[in-house]
Amino acid sequence: MLRHFGCRVQLASSALEGLRALCAERFDLIMMDIQMPGMDGVEALGWFRRGPGERFAFRTPPTTPVVAVTANALGGDRERFLGLGFDEYLSKPFRQSQLHTMLSQRLNIPDTGAGELTPAPAEPALAGAPASPPAATAGALDAQALQRLRDLDPTGANRLLERVVQAFETSTGRLLPQLDEAHAAGDLDGVKHVAHTLKSSSASIGALKLSALCADIEGMIRNNEVQALGSRVAALRAEIASVRGSLHALLLPAA
Repeated sequence: MLRHFGCRVQLASSALEGLRALCAERFDLIMMDIQMPGMDGVEALGWFRRGPGERFAFRTPPTTPVVAVTANALGGDRERFLGLGFDEYLSKPFRQSQLHTMLSQRLNIPDTGAGELTPAPAEPALAGAPASPPAATAGALDAQALQRLRDLDPTGANRLLERVVQAFETSTGRLLPQLDEAHAAGDLDGVKHVAHTLKSSSASIGALKLSALCADIEGMIRNNEVQALGSRVAALRAEIASVRGSLHALLLPAA
């Protein structure tokens, strides 16, 4: 989405990697995930706002806008994160129009409307992927959410939907063993981490029931109401299997 708006984007897989990138060059805006491995987004913001020092020789000015990005979506989150020093707040999954509104305010990009953008340059396609996804979708997926993904890649040249589906497959393949191990060990924080990780990604691909199950599990653990946790984890596993089946059907070439 950022590239669709003409932004040059650099990704960081952790807060520490992101802070080091801010030392290497100057950026106009930072989108900061709150929950990250190791250092979280709030601690990273604290280091950045201190400015250049012995540990981090920032080239990006400490007054640069920093947007808090989180999948928690709890009441009062926006006020809390703004109070902590963030300049903006986006709750995942956010829509292209929401991102465009924020960028137009913070970076003064032309306010031409999110639907009037020139598609990004094509990227290499996945081997074996169909030229374009079929119009219909399966029951475990929300058609409107999938359409929003298609709208980001209207010609299908970037194979965006296929790449998102592949990323979801990879993610669930990694997270399911973590879920089983954490649940078997009674590690509630581990179970909550998996649920949180899956919550926004599943909503982004239209797996709204799966996203709601993840939110339920997060809430149960946060409120220490875990009597029915086993049944919810079982339901989560079953819904992941259903979503995977729907995704596979979605990407089958039209007959």
